[in-house]
Amino acid sequence: MRAAFLLSLATGCGDQGAATPTDGGLPVVPPTSDATDTPAAPRGEEGSVMVIQRQARHPAIPADVTVAAVFTDSLRNWVNLPACLSRRAEDTYCLDELPVLDDTWESAQPYDDSILDPLVTRRVGDELIIGPWSIPWSFDAQAQLGSYFSEVTGASSGLIGVQFEGDDWAAFDSGPVLELPTLATVTEPDPTAFHVFTSEGPVPVRWEPGTGDVFLVLTTFFEERVYRLEDDGVYDLDLTDVELLDGDPVDLVLIRWNEAELLSGTDELGFIGISEQWIYGSYRDLGGRVELVANDLCVDAVEGDILQPGTYWGTTLGHADNLSGGGCTGFPSLGPEGFARVSIPPGGIATFSYTLPSDDASLYLVTNCVDAGTCLVGSDSTYASGTETVAWYNDTPDPLDAVLVLDAFKLSGLPAVTDIFVLDYTLSVVGGDILTDTCAEAISALPVGTGAFAGDLSGAANDLSPVAPCLLTPAQGGEGFAKVLVEDGQTLTVTANMPDSDTALYLVYNCVQAASCLLGANVATVGPETVTYTNTTGGLENIYIVVDSVNAAGPYNLDIDLN
Repeated sequence: MRAAFLLSLATGCGDQGAATPTDGGLPVVPPTSDATDTPAAPRGEEGSVMVIQRQARHPAIPADVTVAAVFTDSLRNWVNLPACLSRRAEDTYCLDELPVLDDTWESAQPYDDSILDPLVTRRVGDELIIGPWSIPWSFDAQAQLGSYFSEVTGASSGLIGVQFEGDDWAAFDSGPVLELPTLATVTEPDPTAFHVFTSEGPVPVRWEPGTGDVFLVLTTFFEERVYRLEDDGVYDLDLTDVELLDGDPVDLVLIRWNEAELLSGTDELGFIGISEQWIYGSYRDLGGRVELVANDLCVDAVEGDILQPGTYWGTTLGHADNLSGGGCTGFPSLGPEGFARVSIPPGGIATFSYTLPSDDASLYLVTNCVDAGTCLVGSDSTYASGTETVAWYNDTPDPLDAVLVLDAFKLSGLPAVTDIFVLDYTLSVVGGDILTDTCAEAISALPVGTGAFAGDLSGAANDLSPVAPCLLTPAQGGEGFAKVLVEDGQTLTVTANMPDSDTALYLVYNCVQAASCLLGANVATVGPETVTYTNTTGGLENIYIVVDSVNAAGPYNLDIDLN
């Protein structure tokens, strides 16, 4: 709901009095030249006047004030009918009930044209004087509705009144009877920023206590709720029972509300003062991920805790741009980044997969996080919201201390990061070099099984060069072979990566014939390749894994999973 959610008190209904159509077809009582002689409104008619003061909000929307009023022969039990009539749109909601008890909520309803029929509006003068503002009468000929509505300038405070010269209603002057509520001031979440609300905990809403009843409006694709809150400045909004899908918008409005009932009996005029503070955001279903508070500065990462393998989420919103990994990813990364310290043991292979769901991720691993030239491996091979994956094998006898940089590609004039990130980190102590240099050696070798392996194919010969459809790009570099036995019903998943080469990966029945290829992968110019094959033959299959290269082969990392 991007239109303001305006609340007012207006209840009851009654019989319509005698009326004469205007030029626009709206039944009204003919006005007189002397307001003091204007006939009183028929018994049971209702009026509602609202003053809505909104605080500044995202993205750089300044504070504003709206004044709206409707006088009718029937309000049909809608609490905020003037808002519905003055802002008729798909994203306008109408409220027929407000929660009475603190920490309870009621549902709002989408706008429905049936509210207009057979609603009859009244004119009470050329203008309304409400506090310091003068609001002119306006008439919508298409909808056959008259109202007083205006965006005005200048906030107001203290006591205000309402007066009109009379027309269908008698002249009226309330004097200063309504005290405008304290301006709604939210301290958390920051109203001037866009937020991501997650499935991993409640949304902490914090505000400055003041005057007026406090409500919180929650708006999603599927519903709108109005919560009544105790004015203690603290509320944790639980989203677990709210119908939300990953990426859905979630908007919040903190509302302060004061009211004055100006006329008694069956003729009533409700006078409402409202203050609003909007917070805009979206929802992410994190599926049990742990929040990672990535460091904004390199020095904090170096002195901080070592990141452990796991599944994480976090944000770099508000971080600075301190480093660009263009030298090892192929593209400049001028967005804000986060730093995380990692340690890879001897013989360990660390694999990182990083996604910005709404932005273009860039990922790289450095040994010195103030010097992009120390990059070990990086990736920016996908566009927009794709996943970047890098892997590094520590083939030294000592632990490798490095810093993972979570970065983003940035287009000129646009924000680089507008959403959270998700990060998957796995660490395996790998086996040795299991790939043979020739097919003959692979045939005589024992079959390999599930595990992580690493070795070096530098200097390997180019014995196989499959063509399409096995590989779209010819693999003219050296390759290595490994035999695997796949039982009926088993699924074989293989991931291979040569950090210094363009990796090609494929499965063959006969390791001397490229034409026996089952399937292959050479999608990314940088980063790992993965193939998955399920045996549905009804018997045992003898398959050869071939880790190849488009150019010269080099050190490799290999993961094999038989499930």
